[in-house]
Amino acid sequence: MSSFCPKCGTKADDNQLFCASCGTPLQAAQPTFQPFYDPNANQAPQGQPYMQNTYQAPQGQPYMQNTYQAPQGQPYMQNMYQPNQGQYYNGEPEMPMNWFKFIIFFQLFAAAVLNVVNAIALFSEIDELETYRGAFSAINTYIDNCSTANTIMAIICIVLGVYAIFTRFQLAGYKKIGPTLYLSYLGIVAVANLLYIISIMSFADALFDSMGGQFDMTEVSSYITQIIMNVVLLIGNIIYFKKRKSLFVK
Repeated sequence: MSSFCPKCGTKADDNQLFCASCGTPLQAAQPTFQPFYDPNANQAPQGQPYMQNTYQAPQGQPYMQNTYQAPQGQPYMQNMYQPNQGQYYNGEPEMPMNWFKFIIFFQLFAAAVLNVVNAIALFSEIDELETYRGAFSAINTYIDNCSTANTIMAIICIVLGVYAIFTRFQLAGYKKIGPTLYLSYLGIVAVANLLYIISIMSFADALFDSMGGQFDMTEVSSYITQIIMNVVLLIGNIIYFKKRKSLFVK
């Protein structure tokens, strides 16, 4: 490949050092360009290899995008931070869940079984009442009314048993509707028992009035105790699940 003298324009060979016509040095006119390479380019100060989009934290821990190293050495995760005095879930303190576990692993299963047992007992009581049917119209009316109330209550117990199982799986899956179903269950049980007691007491009171006697409240004391317990459970669980509302989002 030939070149030319930058001063007089005379043609010269590549390996020629001076122009044959005017003596101008030719090597300076055609410098050789080589790519510049800095061996220290992108070299971290501590001698660690530089990685794109990665920063070496002052403590010697690598900084990762969207990840923060908590002061205690625990990694910071979005919307979940481990503080010194407790745990947080979705930005809120983590609540104890022992009562919740008791509900889904025992209470609702036991409630379903007890409802079925109560239904069987109510149907058996209907058959037992029939043995007292006789010539007295007041007694026969009482038997008819109690049989109707027992039949309705037995059906409600069976429905509540199924409802309890369904509610259990909704709660266990952290479904949004789970707490509402559970609180509704407690409310329905309390109302159903209250209506049953009122009906039985009214039937018994009418019977004893016609016969000149007085109704014994101990006959329904167990139902009254159950109603009080259900109301207390309902109030306590309203407060309990209100504090844990953020957990049930599915």
